[in-house]
Amino acid sequence: MERKARLRKRMMAKFILSADEIMQKEGFDKITIRNVAKLAGYNSATLYNYFDDLDHLLFYMSMRYLAEYTLRIDRVAKHYTDAYERYMEIWSFFIDQSFEKPKMFYEIFFSPKYRNSLDTTMNDYYTIFPEEWHIEVELVKQMYGGKNIYVRNRVLLDDLVKDRYIQPRDVHRINTGTIYAYQAVLNDLRQDIKFEHFKDELMGIIRFFIKGEWEN
Repeated sequence: MERKARLRKRMMAKFILSADEIMQKEGFDKITIRNVAKLAGYNSATLYNYFDDLDHLLFYMSMRYLAEYTLRIDRVAKHYTDAYERYMEIWSFFIDQSFEKPKMFYEIFFSPKYRNSLDTTMNDYYTIFPEEWHIEVELVKQMYGGKNIYVRNRVLLDDLVKDRYIQPRDVHRINTGTIYAYQAVLNDLRQDIKFEHFKDELMGIIRFFIKGEWEN
């Protein structure tokens, strides 16, 4: 059983790294099951022993682009003791990271098939690439245990409730509105639709949901 588990990790890593190599050299849209299998030195049938379909492979491969975010978010959570400052700083850094790589982050958090299995996929991914796991802060561990982006943001919003920045009755609407606004901008960016001050506008919306007022 242990030998089989090691083989599975090794094979999945090989296919994930091959997909990433294609992405780096040719672009996200050039990744196919056939191309990945060929680069890894196997046929497509072998790849399907480890991934359900192309979307499943892309979901895992995109996790590689969380590495810097995973490293930095723990530091941010340690540095900021105030719940509101921590919330805004985490969102600011998350936006910076995801807007640089919108296709990968959209695949992770809004994949139609796999968006609700973030917890199990990430647990599996970090057993394959344990060197990428840098989380120590309990709050961040709770975030990473969420099955989707809504559950993850809810962890931070519950922290704001504890510090009396928001009321419990408003958490659901704040969470939904925040994620909808973020998804809309990220979706535009992954289709190469850009507008001026997109981060400032989005941060203003996120701030408004918490404070209930616009900053001049």
